[in-house]
Order: sequence, then structure tokens, then C-alpha cells
Amino acid sequence: NYRTLLNFSAGKAYSVKPIINPSTEKEGLGISVFLFASQANIISETEVLDITDALLVEVQNTFGYFGTNFDLTKIYGTVQERLNGDKIGRKWNIKDLVRSLSVKKTLANFSNKILQMGYQEELMRLGKIKNNQEQRRKHLESLKLIVKTIGWPTIQQVGAKASHMAWSLVQHADFDLNYQKMVLDVLKKASQGQIMISEIPFLTDRILLNEGKKQLYGTQYEFDQQGNIIPRPIDSVTKIDERRGKYGLIPFNEYLANLKKSFVQNKEEMK
Repeated sequence: NYRTLLNFSAGKAYSVKPIINPSTEKEGLGISVFLFASQANIISETEVLDITDALLVEVQNTFGYFGTNFDLTKIYGTVQERLNGDKIGRKWNIKDLVRSLSVKKTLANFSNKILQMGYQEELMRLGKIKNNQEQRRKHLESLKLIVKTIGWPTIQQVGAKASHMAWSLVQHADFDLNYQKMVLDVLKKASQGQIMISEIPFLTDRILLNEGKKQLYGTQYEFDQQGNIIPRPIDSVTKIDERRGKYGLIPFNEYLANLKKSFVQNKEEMK
């Protein structure tokens, strides 16, 4: 279906032309895709994947129309960039693109799963739905399976929001201290840009308090009998801003003031 693929090049400086190469010599379906571009490198790798994905959908739909299932891993061929003067540009193996798409979709599914679990736990903490400890345990087990499959879900893999939600699931999993410690070790080894660096001091404080020790960064708090926010025990308070600064955290007194202000606003909104 040319129309679907042509939609990708609408308003852009390139066009898409797929050619089907049926072969009796090998099982599968041979396809050549030519990307006619006005200049080199104007087609991004993401666009190449999107074009390939659209092509695979069309193949599946066509076989499905005739009541036949087709294994997409049996598609072979190339996606080739053609420049002005019919010069050959970059070239991609379709099998490699199919594998990349599979990974991309797997990561997207993991991202959606993490977000779903994270939002549900946020609602529990806000009291908007009933707190379900058993459900929270199931959430952590699901996250463990994801981590076992792809490693810690970084910003590059699942997006900033889902990566932070994964951390949040662990941050509040006080019922599994050992896993909190394991994740903290992983976060400390993460490369720059893979995680939100502030996740490290928050999880560190959580673990220290769960071990009956004093926190280092003052990120954790509780409420007194009058409903006022008070910080939980802090070790060497005079050095707290120095420690916080290493992770880009605002000064402690400013952080505490913001917490109190936010708490008052939330109380007013709930009236």
C-alpha cells in the first residue's frame, strides 16, 4: 500500500518507494525500500524505523486480508538511501531494523507498565484509592522482572517519567530493604543522564531510616501530633547542605519551607 508509506514523506524532502521481491529460492518475503532524499542524513534513524514499522503493518494486513498469518522475522532485504544523481547513501538491513523495532516496542510496553504501576501507587499515597499492600508487593515483583530483562530502566530506555516512576516504586518499598539497597548500588553506578541524580540521596535516606539510622540529606519527614511536618532524625545537620549540594538539591531550610507550603496548599485544595 503505497499510500501509507507516502504519508511518511508528505511535506518532507524525501520520498519512499518499496519494492516487493518474491523469491522461490528461500522461505520468506524479500523487500527493498528506497528512500529518495534531496541530501544526505536528512532522514533520521527514528524515521527509518517508523517507515519500516509501517511497512510491516501493511504486510501483516495484506496477509491477514487473505486469512494468512505471516512471520515478520522472515522478511529480508534492505532499506537504502538514494541521493540526487542516484547516488547510494546509507543502507540498513531489514532484519536488523525488525529486531530494533522489537526492542523498541518491548521498551515501550515496559514503560507503560511502569507508569501504570507508579500512578496507582501515587493514588494510594494520596489517599484517593485504598492502600493495598499486597498490590504494592506485586508491583515490585513486576518491576524486578523488568529489571531482570533490561537492567535498570534508564531515561534512554523508557523515558524520564517511567524511569523516575521505577525509582518511586523502590523508594516506597520499605518491605524489601535488600532490594532497595541493590537498586541504590545500581543508581550510584549509572552514567550521567541515565537517571535523575536526586534519586540517589532520597533512596539513601530511606534506606538509612529503614535500618534505624539517621538520614544524611534530610529528604524524609513525618507529621507530629498537631499535623505539622517535621524532618526525621538527621546526622550532622551542620553539614547537610554540603551533602545536598553534591546532588544538586536546594538548601535544607528552603526544601523544608517548600514542603510545608505545599502541604498547606494541598490541605486547602482538599477542603
